[in-house]
Amino acid sequence: MPYTSQSELLQNLPKALFGQFYRYLVKLRIKGKSRLPNQKAFIIAINHKTGVDPIASLATFKRRIFFAVDGGWFNNWFGRFFYGKLCDGIPVYNKQGAENLAGIKRCLELLKQGFIVGFFPEGTLVRNKPVGEIRSGAAYLSLKSGAPIVPVYIKAQIMGPYPGEEIGSASIYEGVISVFGNLFHKIVVMIGEPIFPQEIIKQIDTPAVQQYEFTETVIRRIKQKIYERLLELANQ
Repeated sequence: MPYTSQSELLQNLPKALFGQFYRYLVKLRIKGKSRLPNQKAFIIAINHKTGVDPIASLATFKRRIFFAVDGGWFNNWFGRFFYGKLCDGIPVYNKQGAENLAGIKRCLELLKQGFIVGFFPEGTLVRNKPVGEIRSGAAYLSLKSGAPIVPVYIKAQIMGPYPGEEIGSASIYEGVISVFGNLFHKIVVMIGEPIFPQEIIKQIDTPAVQQYEFTETVIRRIKQKIYERLLELANQ
């Protein structure tokens, strides 16, 4: 089947219906859509202030997006439904190690197939500052796949109560309030300039460093770029 955003979305019918429903019931304002890369597959790195973020992303791009999601969300009914069914969630874990291999492998397969993979690189809700510390998952995936990273900054008007680090009933409450609380309110989605891993690699003198050091250097610089571009969007 030739690629169209509509046919791709319909591969997950509950998600497509919910995304369309949400798009028509919020005042969605999108800035910077012309900055999207020409290639079909890419990674989106989204700031994370509220549970509405993945649904706002889906409504913005109108394509099927697979989200890398903290594996702890799949331990409760709301997380399994919301992230598993509506967000095409792929379990990943904040602690690096063997438990993340399956998730990373799945993300690489999806990018190879031409899908979008979404990351929340801060790893948790961040509301006390514009952008939190950037973790390595999106940068590592970009380096391994060659796919560009598109920074996305979402400004939602209504947020639920801050749940803290624990994933549980308080997090469910925040998600429900933010998703339904933003109906008929304005959500601003700002798309930044893409980050191409090949450009980062060109800036490094590869013969001068070991392979491990080279990989770590590239990931660190991609993370810094993600932070800088999200911060630029936050300040606009």
